[in-house]
Amino acid sequence: VVVGVRYSGANATDGYVAGNYFDQILGFPGASEGYGVHTDSLRQQIVNNSFRSIERHAVYLSGANTGAAGHCVVANNIINGMGHSHAIQAYDPAVVASAKTIQNCVIAFNVISNVSDAAGILLQDNITDTIIIGNRISDLSGTNAAGIIIKNSAASPDTIQRCLRTLVTNNHVTNSFAGSDCVTVLNTDDTVIQGNILVGNSTGRGIYCPSWKP
Repeated sequence: VVVGVRYSGANATDGYVAGNYFDQILGFPGASEGYGVHTDSLRQQIVNNSFRSIERHAVYLSGANTGAAGHCVVANNIINGMGHSHAIQAYDPAVVASAKTIQNCVIAFNVISNVSDAAGILLQDNITDTIIIGNRISDLSGTNAAGIIIKNSAASPDTIQRCLRTLVTNNHVTNSFAGSDCVTVLNTDDTVIQGNILVGNSTGRGIYCPSWKP
């Protein structure tokens, strides 16, 4: 199986993906394969699922295709074992003027473990007003491992829209891999990181934010 569930298009709204078990989802990056759940549609609820041995992303919220996965809820899922890709990813490479911004999503109370050389949760580029709350992320490995990454592809807001207004709160992240970070924030605006438990190691960082200015 190369994709577990795919909701795509402007008319594929209000989906409900719940209570499923996804195991050994395979595929190739260039063929848009290897996803547990992939959607670029509005108002999807992806809740109470179990994911094991997923080649790319267990859940992928996309804005790159015909729609944009706004107003989605990704909650109470168990994700164990990722093949060098982020467990939950929200990514919209659209430019500033695009109407396809991914907005008003909630990523909550997921249990994520055994992620290799990637993030438990990644937000990238044209993503606004996201809440990341109550997730437990552990057993990360690889030099690019991180619990939560919020970033943009370019430093200039004139090049691509930044991630805006992200709240990261009440998460528990354990990253014991040497030199890796619990939370990484890069070239974003109005990110709030509050009330989390971040457990690293002697050479890693709890929060890494190289672009932060006091």
